[in-house]
Amino acid sequence: PDNGTSVSMGQIPELFFSSSSSSGGAAAAASSRVSRFGGVESLRWSLAQIDAIGVETSAAVSLQGVGLYGGQGEYRVTVRIREGPHSETSSEIYSHTGSFTSSDNTPARFAFPSSVRLEAGRRYTIVADYRATESGRKAWCGQSGQAEVTEGGVKFKFIRCNGPDNGTSVSMGQIPELFFSSSSSSGGAA
Repeated sequence: PDNGTSVSMGQIPELFFSSSSSSGGAAAAASSRVSRFGGVESLRWSLAQIDAIGVETSAAVSLQGVGLYGGQGEYRVTVRIREGPHSETSSEIYSHTGSFTSSDNTPARFAFPSSVRLEAGRRYTIVADYRATESGRKAWCGQSGQAEVTEGGVKFKFIRCNGPDNGTSVSMGQIPELFFSSSSSSGGAA
């Protein structure tokens, strides 16, 4: 089901996490950011297929959005959250379609209009199906990924998904950031 409407997202600076933010939707709530990559690779990532990564958390969280790499220009994206390990056949619990603009290798914050609850100890797959508005465009991609990252008192475990993932894995690829809140979270910037 499509639980969102099309919106335009732009680059979000590092200081976005102030509670005085006026971006609206789930992004308006104080949130923490978990980043899974240690670096960024050149503009070489093809957007010809879906990108997907599995995630499991140590505490229940409200997922408020994801960070996405672009390249130069505008991108149209549908982000799906699936309960289970498979990028296509696991049960879809959330879907949101919109667009964002990218001009450098900083991930754009793709905020959800309503948050998605992820239960502790359950595996979810985050799927990003996005395309550049002009064909042939490539995107930046993350590198030096971490299998586990703790942020705001919550441990995030990243797992390669079953099914199509366009090469996105624990160590490299897309979906570099997750924006969330939880009762364990400090609610501030990372």
